Amino acid sequence: MLTSLRIRILLFLSLIIVFPLAAQHSEVAYYADQQIELKHDNDFLLSTDRYYTTGSFIGYRKLLNPSSETSEKKQLSIYAEQSYFTPSNLHSSHIDEYDRPYAGYLGVNSGLSFTNDKRMLDFTLTIGVTGEISGSQGLQSWFHNTNKSTAPSWKGQIENNTHANLYGSYLREW
Repeated sequence: MLTSLRIRILLFLSLIIVFPLAAQHSEVAYYADQQIELKHDNDFLLSTDRYYTTGSFIGYRKLLNPSSETSEKKQLSIYAEQSYFTPSNLHSSHIDEYDRPYAGYLGVNSGLSFTNDKRMLDFTLTIGVTGEISGSQGLQSWFHNTNKSTAPSWKGQIENNTHANLYGSYLREW
């Protein structure tokens, strides 16, 4: 186990060092007017499954005015996400021993950003579901069964519900 953890840490540190070197930009400015992003978070590096334990995201971003001669840019983004939250004590099936309930979230985010050389204004609308209908329990149980680890019980999972949030942020340089 210790050897496996050392390999994971070494791999992680290698990626931290190599990717910034590869990302050094040239003197020619480059931007992409469309991007697809795949992202997965997991606490496997720490060999734990607690609190925010994992999340999967897929997104698409599009620059709405790529040919603009001005520094004013508008960007649209759309993301789908699934997130998993578990108590710290996964081996207990007694709800009163949990420091937080099991929770899953499945949602979509849509955002609109306005930027220039000195500022950014961003709005994001998030709509999603929690509870069993999020599918988080089933996917996490399937994952644990495929690698022969103990699947969490998900006893006391939060109830099915819908959620909507609107976020706004303004950043300015001076």
